[in-house]
This record gives sequence, structure tokens and C-alpha cells, in this order.
Amino acid sequence: LPPVRHHLFALTVNQLNENWMIKLAQNELYLAALLQRHQQEIATAWAEKVQSLPGTLYNQLPLDEIRASTSRGAAAVVDTLSTGSRDAVDAFLADVSNVRLEMGFDISEVIEALLLFKEAAFPVIRQAYPAASDQADDAVLLLDTCLRSMIGRFGHLYAEAMRRDLQAQQERTALILDAAEAANSSLRLDLVLLRIVEKSTETFGLDCALYLWDAERQRLVPQIRSNHPTGEDPNSFCQIELSPASSGLLLQMVACQKPVDCYDLNVGLGQEMVHALGLCSALIVPIVEDGRVFVVVIGSSVGECPRFTDQDIELAEGMANAVGLAIKNARLYESTRQRVTELESLQRMTKALLQKLTLEQVLQVVCQEARQLTGATGCALYSLRYKSWLQLTHSGGTLAPHSTRMPLEGTLARQAELSGEPVLINHTYGLTRTSQPIPDLES
Repeated sequence: LPPVRHHLFALTVNQLNENWMIKLAQNELYLAALLQRHQQEIATAWAEKVQSLPGTLYNQLPLDEIRASTSRGAAAVVDTLSTGSRDAVDAFLADVSNVRLEMGFDISEVIEALLLFKEAAFPVIRQAYPAASDQADDAVLLLDTCLRSMIGRFGHLYAEAMRRDLQAQQERTALILDAAEAANSSLRLDLVLLRIVEKSTETFGLDCALYLWDAERQRLVPQIRSNHPTGEDPNSFCQIELSPASSGLLLQMVACQKPVDCYDLNVGLGQEMVHALGLCSALIVPIVEDGRVFVVVIGSSVGECPRFTDQDIELAEGMANAVGLAIKNARLYESTRQRVTELESLQRMTKALLQKLTLEQVLQVVCQEARQLTGATGCALYSLRYKSWLQLTHSGGTLAPHSTRMPLEGTLARQAELSGEPVLINHTYGLTRTSQPIPDLES
């Protein structure tokens, strides 16, 4: 074209483009205003269609929960059409991708639910525009364009959320394997338990303590405490025994054998628990091995300590399951070692008898071996005289009986004689003085 005609043609094309852009913007604003006026109507219809999707997890969700999500989605579409910004849609889609991913939804289910927005909005568009008009076609085209953009953006956000979730799972798995490796590095039960506490402290960066469930007394007995990585020193953390009877939270934990978290500010089952521990927040994790319950308490006395997340609880439970085998191996090792020690002790006592030692020497060997096997500080042997009296024949260690002769009736020795079985008493504070075979006996 000649220069003048070419210039006029370019102006005409630019003018047409400008007019088309103005018309498009006007259509978008009109459609946005229309959808905003009917926003709750569209959100409700959208939620009902989503809940009715056959064979999806949406069938299991309450309608109110789905409606809350579709209301946010409808508002985001209106905002995008009004302003041209994708911020509101991105925020909505990011929330949907994270929540639905955690709930186990398949991506195809979520995309199908998003596409149902058009079906929910179409009756409103059909009533607002003349039938088979260019305006109606333009409105549907705008809605299709918006939805295609949403689906593409959602696919990207969902893939990113899956990548982050996979990375988090890999990190949790590595921490669980690390804890299992640390716990299995020794066969001594005390070292295994110590390493469980150390690894929990390292993982969560908070104080950690380990308790042992005493089934006979129905109490949690403190065993090991971390070295305060946060510089805190709560007075009662891992220094007092805990009774599930006085804490509904502990009863819940012992019954379901699942981790529970509690906070100082929450009125309920956990408040008295954290008060008793001198903490502001705590995560209580049971480790169950052959019916024996160990309890790891992870906590902080800092008031601004963040709440434990679902991922924290999942990680703690995974670590507990992983180290359970290490505890089992350590207990089997200790049981075997104890059995070997018992056989060696019996061998020494048999040798003493075969050497024809004096009775006093034999009794001394028996007392010495009994103390070594049980870890007791003292031992005393009594003989039964005339079926009614106990006569001291030998004592060793720190035990110093006040009397060499005492009546049998009313003593623990009498219980042992009647039952024909040993009587074990670990805590004598509840016994009367006359019921003990030796006064001032601690255990």
C-alpha cells in the first residue's frame, strides 16, 4: 500500500483493537456485576453439584463445608473479572490444592468440581441475556476463558503442592530412619532410651523427657530428661510421677495409644497436664512394645511456643513406631543377659555346696548372690522355728535387722509361707510396721 493508505489502515486496525478491548472490558465488568448479584445462589448450586459428583470423596463432605469453599471460589472469579488480577483466584486455588491434597482427593476430582462452576452460573447468564444473542455468547466465552485459566493455574499449584508434600514426606522418613538407627546402635536398654530422648530433642528443638508406665501402680514414672536445648529448666518436668487417673488426657493416650497434644491456654483435658509438668505446651507420644508402655513427652515452657502441627504429630508417631523394635531388642538382650547371670549364680552356689563349706559360708554365698542378682543393697535369711517364729540366720550388705527373732504371724513371710510363692513389695510406705518381716525396710 502507498504510505498514506498504509498509515490509515494501521490507524483503523488499532482503533478496532481499542474498541474491541473496551467492549471486552465492559463485558467483563457487566458479567462480574451479574455474578456478584447472584453470588450466593451460584455458590449454593455449585456446592450441590459438587457434592453429587458420583464416586468422589466430595460425597462424604457436609454441604456446608463445600458451600464455604464454593463461596470463596465464586468471589474469586468475580474479583478476577472485575480487576483483571489473578491474586484472589490464586489464593483460592492454593487453599483448595493444599486442603484437598491432604484429604486424599485425586486431581481429576478437583478439576471436575471446578468445571461445575459454569453449570451453576449458566442459568443466571441465560436469564440475564437475550436468548441466542451475541451478548450471551460473549458472556459464556468469557466464563470459559476464566475457567480454563483457573484449571491451568490449579494444575500448576497442585503439582507444586504435591512436590512439597513429597519432599516433606521424604524429610520425615529420613528423620524416622535416623531415629531408628540411633536407637538400634546399642543393645543396652538405658542407652536406647537415652538416644530416643536425644533424637526427639534434636528433631523438635524442644525439651524432651521419657516416662515409664508402671502398670502395677497405674502411674507414669520419670526416667530420662534431655539437656534443655532451649535453655529452659521447668521445675517439675520429668521430676514428678504422673497419674492418668487425675488427667483425662493421659487416660485417652493410654487407651488409644496415639499421640496427643495439649496446651496451657486450652481449657479441657490437657490443661491440668501441662500445669503439672510446668509447661505451656506438650506433645505426648506413647511407645508400645509387647504391652509395655513408654511415654515420650516433648514440650516447652515458652508461652509463645507454636502449636504442634499434624505433620509434627505424624512424625512423632512414626519415630515412636520405628524405635519400638529397638526397645524390644534391648529388652530381649537384657533378659538373655539376666538369665545368663542367674545360671552363673546358681553355678557358684552349687559349687559352694559341693565344696562342703560350713553353713555360715554357704549362707554368705547365698546372700551375696541374691544381692547381686536383684541389685538389692541388703539381704537377710530367716529360718522358721516351731512354725510360729522367724530366727535370723544370716544378713549381709546394708541391711541391719533390729531383732534376731520375731513372730511369724502378721508378716510378709507368713504370706509367702501360706502361698508357697515369693512376695514382692517394691513400695512399703503403705504397709504397717507389723506387716514387715524387718522394720524400716524400704523395698
